[in-house]
Amino acid sequence: MIFKADESIADYASDTSYIEKEGIYRGVIESAFLAESVSGNNDLNSYVFLKFRDKKSGAIANLTLFVAKNNDSTYLSKEGKRVPYLDYRKMSAILCILGVKKVQATKTITQRVFGVEKEAKEISELLGREICFGLNAEEYVKKNGDTGVKMILERVFNEKGQSLAEMKEKLEPRSYKNFVPKRIKAYEEKPATSVKVTANKSFDPYKNASNEAYVELKEEVGELPF
Repeated sequence: MIFKADESIADYASDTSYIEKEGIYRGVIESAFLAESVSGNNDLNSYVFLKFRDKKSGAIANLTLFVAKNNDSTYLSKEGKRVPYLDYRKMSAILCILGVKKVQATKTITQRVFGVEKEAKEISELLGREICFGLNAEEYVKKNGDTGVKMILERVFNEKGQSLAEMKEKLEPRSYKNFVPKRIKAYEEKPATSVKVTANKSFDPYKNASNEAYVELKEEVGELPF
């Protein structure tokens, strides 16, 4: 293959945009697969990865659902009962909304999972299906210090905005109006405080009052509290 310099096509930009604002979105599931990853405790964790595209804006949300640990979709609650993982329940809600009775996930594909290329199982029953997702936004701090946004699946509705109960009873979509999207900040901003520093003084972390934050240190003090 021979590459040639062509200024007419050299100036390009990615047309992929991502959902970064919490809210309700109607769109299509473009990708769905099941993959496993071994944790630091040698647990085998199972995840469902969904690529969801908003029909209105064309923006994408990559959603991750933790559905099982060591092939068990339940955990032991404080009351001593086996309870399904929350994300497993969300996956079940998606299946119920779409009318999918059972997922086989037998087709093996290669996907990038947590930065590593590995084998996964495609969930073909969900591909191309239209659905409404209520999404929360969770901010996080990247390695370079920038703030990123991770979208969290919170509620599931059909393409008309109906909940599962409304679908069964053939009711008008109303429950989606009660969904209040949330945004979890990476950090909470605190009011700035200033303390005047003078010569021959050092900060004492055990002091509480701001006007006593600095104490005089004598030369015979051998060990500081920090």
